[in-house]
Amino acid sequence: MTKKPSLLEAIAAASVRKKPKSWVEKLTPEQHAELCEIKRSWKSGELQSSALSLSKAIHAECAERGIPTCGPQGIRKWLGED
Repeated sequence: MTKKPSLLEAIAAASVRKKPKSWVEKLTPEQHAELCEIKRSWKSGELQSSALSLSKAIHAECAERGIPTCGPQGIRKWLGED
């Protein structure tokens, strides 16, 4: 028979906040790879647009395709431009 955890142990275990998945973690591997390629192209200068323009375009295209995102500001943060 296993020992029941103490009240403190039970409360500590139950109160650990479970972090929800970020929008990037919810993507399929293919979607993630595509977005990472866009990010790499933008960072290298191949895509000549501002972080704001790119994040709005990514958000709009993802929304049209039914891909979940966190909105343009979150995408801009993911791009590294917040």
